[in-house]
Amino acid sequence: MLRKFLLYAFIGITPLVGYSQSINDKILNAINQSDWFGLDSIYNSVPKDSIHPYLEISSRCLLGYQLNRPDVSIPAFK
Repeated sequence: MLRKFLLYAFIGITPLVGYSQSINDKILNAINQSDWFGLDSIYNSVPKDSIHPYLEISSRCLLGYQLNRPDVSIPAFK
């Protein structure tokens, strides 16, 4: 009985583990879908050292351009 329960629990959890996305994947999906507000919420909610350096700079530039926020994009060019 316990083995069946553990087997069903393992089978139920396995698809959830395979679906997880990295921060970089979430940022790229937001850029590809032109979800600028989603990109802004992702960018503001994660630590900056977990984002790939190129994606961090490009997402800051895109946020500044698309949301008309030069205070975000201008420091990215320095």
